[in-house]
Amino acid sequence: MILTASTLYTVAMSLQFVTETFSGGPEFWLRVEKSLYRFADQPDLPPEKKAKIVAALKKIREKNQPYIDALTGKE
Repeated sequence: MILTASTLYTVAMSLQFVTETFSGGPEFWLRVEKSLYRFADQPDLPPEKKAKIVAALKKIREKNQPYIDALTGKE
């Protein structure tokens, strides 16, 4: 198989993007920690919006509970 210069360039740029975008180890956990602090410091939602979200989550849970029970052995 012969790779052209443009194909090699595309592969090299893709690899560079992946290595720059998806870092692991300490850098990853530092970003997770900073995101956690930013999320925790955000203002709370208005009570009406929070109640609507909670109601939607409960509806999803009720609809999917039989599947969860089957997977966890709580039938």
